[in-house]
Amino acid sequence: MLHCGIRVDQIFVREVERLFELDGNRDVSREAYGWRAESISRLKALDLPVPRAVAVPSARVRDIVSGSSACIADVLDRFDDNDLLAVRSSSGEPEWGGPQAILNVGINHDVHQVISGRLGECFASELYSGFVKTFATEVRGLDPDSFEDDALHACASESRLTRNLDLYEKAFGEPFPQRPEVQLQEVCAALVRSWNSKTARLLRMGRGAPENADLALVIQETVGTSNVGLNGVGWARGYCCRSGRRDLFGQFCRDALQSPLTRLRDGALTLPSSRAQQTVFNLLGELRARLKDEHEILFAFEEDCLWLLGTSLGRRQEEAEIRIAVDLAEE
Repeated sequence: MLHCGIRVDQIFVREVERLFELDGNRDVSREAYGWRAESISRLKALDLPVPRAVAVPSARVRDIVSGSSACIADVLDRFDDNDLLAVRSSSGEPEWGGPQAILNVGINHDVHQVISGRLGECFASELYSGFVKTFATEVRGLDPDSFEDDALHACASESRLTRNLDLYEKAFGEPFPQRPEVQLQEVCAALVRSWNSKTARLLRMGRGAPENADLALVIQETVGTSNVGLNGVGWARGYCCRSGRRDLFGQFCRDALQSPLTRLRDGALTLPSSRAQQTVFNLLGELRARLKDEHEILFAFEEDCLWLLGTSLGRRQEEAEIRIAVDLAEE
């Protein structure tokens, strides 16, 4: 028996709309949490190497954007101190798209010192200065031309960090925010602004999304940001999208410290070592066997270890569709 005038449907809504760590031990509603959260939960259930991730439904995203300290603390409490976070969109369907992920949320002076002690000051300063630039331009809206082209600027990483921090303070009249809570709140707000822009709304409506589609988020531990061994991010699939022939296609970027991989081409995937190449190919084969279909993956290497960041059904043309169906039936 229920008391205090609380209906069953109200209890259900409250349960669905809470945020939680994706550990593969519960079903995830795509309507509430988006396709990315559903995908990561499924991968976790298969005990695949997926970085720690928290699913934030659209209702809680609105709370974070409005500055709810309790909701922001609930997210951060699920990660370790000094973890750097990636904030990724999780729309209702992959075809609807979404804002580009923002990586390395949480880096500040203290975390810079920790990373310096483990991986060297030059690397840590490069990571930190890159996030300052990303935060200023993609979150706060500063003109990217305000920053000098790093490729043309010969100063050391430490000097570049000082330069970027000074530029930020001059542009906004305040120091770069050191509290992870502030960084996370502003990054989430920036992704929601991008999602709600007129252009983005029209584009996703053209792909079948309802006009008032909400945005959920996945907040994930950042991996692939080290300078020991093989590091970087990439995407891959194990077949040709035209013929269905088994082979390794995709793209890999070793220098992906500050921004997510931009998909520039659709050719053969070449990794720095045959061992890494075979590791990715084997993972695609495992996914095919366990999920009974061909998938594209977003992956990262960190200190030679492979991490799976997400999957989606692989694109294919009619000839490939037939060959894949035959191969799956034979297997």
